[in-house]
This record gives sequence, C-alpha cells and structure tokens, in this order.
Amino acid sequence: MQNLSLLLVLTIGCGLAAQAGGSDLQGCRQLADPAERLACYDRLADAGLPAPEELFGLDAQTNEQRLRRELGIAAPAVLEDTAAEVRRTADGKLDIRLASGQRWVQSDTLALKIAAGDTVVIRPAALGSYLLQRNGVGRSIRVRRVDSRAP
Repeated sequence: MQNLSLLLVLTIGCGLAAQAGGSDLQGCRQLADPAERLACYDRLADAGLPAPEELFGLDAQTNEQRLRRELGIAAPAVLEDTAAEVRRTADGKLDIRLASGQRWVQSDTLALKIAAGDTVVIRPAALGSYLLQRNGVGRSIRVRRVDSRAP
C-alpha cells in the first residue's frame, strides 16, 4: 500500500508537471548537468504534492481522489479511443488493447462485434464497473481495465 501511494504521488505529480508547466519540464530536459536537471525535476515534482506519509494507510481510491482534488486534475467522464488489437480469451471474452496502450477485458458474457480500428467509448457504470460500446452507440459490454498503467 505504501508503494502504491508513492507511485500515485509520482505518477499524478509528473502528469501535473507536464500539464501545468510544459515549458518548465522542457527547460529541465534541456539542462546538460545531471545534478541541475535532477534538481529541476525535483522542484517540479514537489510543487503542491502531499508527503507520502500523509497518504500512508489510505486505500488507493481515497488517495487518488485526494491527489486529483489537490492537484486540480479531473477524471474524464468518458474515454473514447480506437481498438488497436482485439483478441478472445480462453473463455471467449473480448480482450481489447486500445491505441493509447490501455487494455480492457470483457467481464460479462454478452456478444459484441469489435474489430481493430473500431472506435470504442468506455463509460463508468454502477458499483465501479465500466461499459464499453462500439462507436458509442448500441449494445454495450461490461469491461475491466487490466494493464499495468491502470490508476
């Protein structure tokens, strides 16, 4: 849990630095001296982030909500992306890799035809689940995110 909290701080912090100070981040990249470059990155990462000790012992969802609130990063309401690869699992469920690199696996048994190149829309549903639709219309299937970059 402590490692997860630290990972959330670093991941969201780097995203904030990239969003809020793109030019500052570029400035850090251009520094030739490794010590100066590291100090520059440290200044960006420390801007407004809670200490890992403040997050220790809290569940991942609470940590994510707190970090998003403190950093002003809103979670998207829907995700629209392109299916880069579509496979079937051993039990016949869809395994979809999106162009963004995210991977989603079907968790129900409904039928839905999706092929590589199709646009998919993923929306939050009840009880922390997600629904995926092809082209954002028609039938939807319940999915869960399984890649290592999942929040």
